[in-house]
Amino acid sequence: MESDFRPHISRIYPDAWNTRSGNHVNGVVLFGYSGIAAHLTKSEAFALANRIVDAAEQLPDPPAPRHLQSHGLHIQQMISAPRSRLVAADGTEEKPLPVTQAD
Repeated sequence: MESDFRPHISRIYPDAWNTRSGNHVNGVVLFGYSGIAAHLTKSEAFALANRIVDAAEQLPDPPAPRHLQSHGLHIQQMISAPRSRLVAADGTEEKPLPVTQAD
């Protein structure tokens, strides 16, 4: 039987690394299936994040999930579908909050 297991990072959290000489290195721990995969300083974490985004941008867009294709729905239709109305407790309709571009 073939395994579909793909290695991945399961947890990311800030933590200090204690060196053998007693120094503490502040950073971010990447925890994977087999334990700690990496401990990165702040600059290393930002550099890795940039490289991950650059690599992800080169990937082709994934096809729509099968369960959506089988029902004849397309992602674009879902995105352009009308949003539900916001209604206050007294029954009056409220305006949606403005959407801003992420930095």
